[in-house]
Amino acid sequence: MVGVALLPIFPAPLPTAERPALPEFVTGGHWRQCVRPGGVLVPVPLATPKEPWPMRWATGADAAFGMPEGFFIGPYGRNGTAAMGTWKRPTSALLTEVAKQGGRPVVGDEERRQAAQDADRWGASCFALAVDTPHAEDLRATLDQLYGPSTRIADAWVWRP
Repeated sequence: MVGVALLPIFPAPLPTAERPALPEFVTGGHWRQCVRPGGVLVPVPLATPKEPWPMRWATGADAAFGMPEGFFIGPYGRNGTAAMGTWKRPTSALLTEVAKQGGRPVVGDEERRQAAQDADRWGASCFALAVDTPHAEDLRATLDQLYGPSTRIADAWVWRP
């Protein structure tokens, strides 16, 4: 019984999971064609506490650029309590919905105005979408409606707001 009771304290291997490869756009330094070091690159979809993978883009570039939203713990919850993540801007919420479910939402003048305001608030130099992202064609079509035609750089589509 003592041996069975002590079994949980013995070291065990940590569980692991595969991570998606970083795009050549990041690893090859192609991001420099649309954002200067210290500027802001907006990966699409944006990182969330549950889906933090896009934050690896900044890590892969030695944190040479900033990113909006992502995994953050700060005192902006109810009554000053800690909360994870940040409030989603309307454009981020729209892109997150397309990333999760696909589809091509109707984008009008109001959405374009909000997208410009969100890009300005983030200080965005450019938005980037890796070509192998799930629902990439729907995300690309949505971003084309929000910010105009994209440019292909390496394995990513890029928009400059």
